Amino acid sequence: MTERTNRKEQRRITEEGGWTILYGDLINEWDVITGLASIPIGAAGVWASDQIQAQLRKFQQSLSDVSEVVVNQATDYLIQRLQNKHPGERDFHGLGIKAGMVTYKRWMEFPFGLKTDLPNNHQPYIGLRITKPLPPTGAVSETPPFGFEPVYQGGDLGSGIGGFDLKSSADRAFAFDYDHSGKLDHIALYRPGTGTMWILKNTSGVFQWVYAEGDPGGGIGGFDLKSTDDRAFAFDYDHSGKLDHIALYRPGTGTMWILKNTSGVFQPVYAEGAPGGGIGGFDLKSTDDRAFAFDYDHSGKLDHIALYRPGTGTMWILKNTSGVFQWVYAEGDPGGGIGGFDLKSTDDRAFAFDYDHSGKLDHIALYRPGTGTMWILKNTSGVFQPVYAEGAPGGGIGGFDLKSTDDRAFAFDYDHSGKLDHIALYRPGTGTMWILKNTSGVFQPVYAEGAPGGGIGGFDLKSNADQEFAFDFDHSGKLDYLVLYRPGTGTMWILRRI
Repeated sequence: MTERTNRKEQRRITEEGGWTILYGDLINEWDVITGLASIPIGAAGVWASDQIQAQLRKFQQSLSDVSEVVVNQATDYLIQRLQNKHPGERDFHGLGIKAGMVTYKRWMEFPFGLKTDLPNNHQPYIGLRITKPLPPTGAVSETPPFGFEPVYQGGDLGSGIGGFDLKSSADRAFAFDYDHSGKLDHIALYRPGTGTMWILKNTSGVFQWVYAEGDPGGGIGGFDLKSTDDRAFAFDYDHSGKLDHIALYRPGTGTMWILKNTSGVFQPVYAEGAPGGGIGGFDLKSTDDRAFAFDYDHSGKLDHIALYRPGTGTMWILKNTSGVFQWVYAEGDPGGGIGGFDLKSTDDRAFAFDYDHSGKLDHIALYRPGTGTMWILKNTSGVFQPVYAEGAPGGGIGGFDLKSTDDRAFAFDYDHSGKLDHIALYRPGTGTMWILKNTSGVFQPVYAEGAPGGGIGGFDLKSNADQEFAFDFDHSGKLDYLVLYRPGTGTMWILRRI
């Protein structure tokens, strides 16, 4: 028998792009929480100084003639990573610093092709690279602006997250409250068409599965996930204020299930099987149908389901009374849309948003990628009216022009307020990412990159497959981290604002 590891490959990935890496002690699965503490701060500072001097030579520079501000900012950032045991990556005018943890998978091989997995090993590291000449002495005086840095980093052609490999272009993910804590601090990942669903728990930046149904698998809670059209989202079924149920649906077939989690066992509390009659009168017979959780009655609970059919003007909102779903808003197929937004394009998309900083997702944001159109609707006793309306065609929102059909948007907590009252917009494939703040109905960027641009926090957003959502990484109850992933490549990053 022979012990094997993917250490060589993982180190190659970590060092790609010209990074010089200093590795710390090899640690086992149970010591991960010590993390970057195993790299002495003093030794790291000396190493960084030596590396900067060495790498400057390729640009015919030396420490004595480059900006001391840049060097000090980079060195301070590195020391902060080690002191706080936080991974991250940042560029200072061409001087790149990163710190993190590389995971090595291990297994034992036996004769006749048999093998047994062994516990993973982990190794902290710090990295440095210089990609261009640094500014000369006296050229930089400003403090770097607020930005984003990675707290989890699974690079392109990576190994996914927590055992889920993210190697299929069909993979999807969303934030979920697995343990009924009221916090969306777990990641649910699924692979439509294969029956695969995983749910991951985060312990000090190490993700491990609490539910795993592999590829191919049997789905979850009786819903087989065998169609490539299957979609899922977190939902508050029992009006608890917690998004601890999973709603799954199969557009085009009338199928919708809602699952309850009891100590890791998922069972349906609502099941309308394929083919089925939909839910609450909405028949789910179009492959274009989409759904999301919504706070219709300003309760602070996402316990209603909004369903819409882009291209037809159809939008319904359903209320749940003891498991019986009935519409509180219904505009049939064909219909006139909602609140003046006609929903006549198959590109139309919608999400719940906190427009008035109330802490409640009781407004609906609707947009039409490729046309510059964005509307935000307020609900007053079941009557929806625009509080923001642009288009179509229009000029977008807050400077983001919404002129690409690839544009996507979602609600985000930028300022750690616990409120999803900012709008994050991105254009996959171009490196473009904007985050907008709303001040009395005027939207302005607090972060703007591109287009084309360099992405955000080191994630380049250069693939058309890139997707994002808001996440509670640190169990704070706030969706103030960004998850970015690239289905089909094993890539997933999680960013925090700095």
